[in-house]
Amino acid sequence: MKPKPFDRFADEDEKLVQLQDRLEAFFKAIEDCPLVDGRGIEDVAITSGTPLEVEHLLGRVPEGYVVTKRSAGASVFHTAIDDEHLTLDASANVTVNLWVY
Repeated sequence: MKPKPFDRFADEDEKLVQLQDRLEAFFKAIEDCPLVDGRGIEDVAITSGTPLEVEHLLGRVPEGYVVTKRSAGASVFHTAIDDEHLTLDASANVTVNLWVY
């Protein structure tokens, strides 16, 4: 979920204008980070050698994903990505949590 845009308010106090400039730049950097516009998917059970199609609900092709938790020492990789699904496989049977962005 993207943060709300930073709203400035008119003021002639130079220190307040500088503060608003810095805050605006700070929030813009957060807003521009692709990781912010993502969602978590929990308890994805992947059977090694059997690609699993996972609905990501982003409404666009994801820029990537991060495995945030795994039940085993397996490598998780995608075999396909589109605007609705992420197809995953793994080097061993594993259950993972993902952050898709």
